[in-house]
Amino acid sequence: MTSKRVLVAVRPEDDNLVSAVLDGHFDFTIRHRLAEAVEGLDESFGLIVCGVHFDQGAMFDLLATAKAHPAASLVPFFLVLREETHHSPSVITGIRSAATVRGADAFIDMRDLKTQMDEQQMLVHLRNIVRDVFLSQN
Repeated sequence: MTSKRVLVAVRPEDDNLVSAVLDGHFDFTIRHRLAEAVEGLDESFGLIVCGVHFDQGAMFDLLATAKAHPAASLVPFFLVLREETHHSPSVITGIRSAATVRGADAFIDMRDLKTQMDEQQMLVHLRNIVRDVFLSQN
């Protein structure tokens, strides 16, 4: 395991997926509220992953705070959209565009992954994304 950690900002109902991807492979911290995530920002994190539905839509607040934070401004920030969403394609395009403009380093749409691979392949794929981020930091 790398010495850097992953800060994961998601809804409580996303914890099982986070654990399936990261547990046993990476050191990670889950936060469910914006205040908790912001309070915990420090130099030990090598990646911030934030769900689109985090804390009732606080994803852009966390993104802005992280990019302005001295210890986190250079930390890659990934937004993740779970497969069960009620957003229209145009809303998702808008979220993706806004995330890019505001400094997000990646937007992962789990609906796309689900059409390309089975559950186990998706977990491995997501782990590889995290691993690649950490390898690029060495």
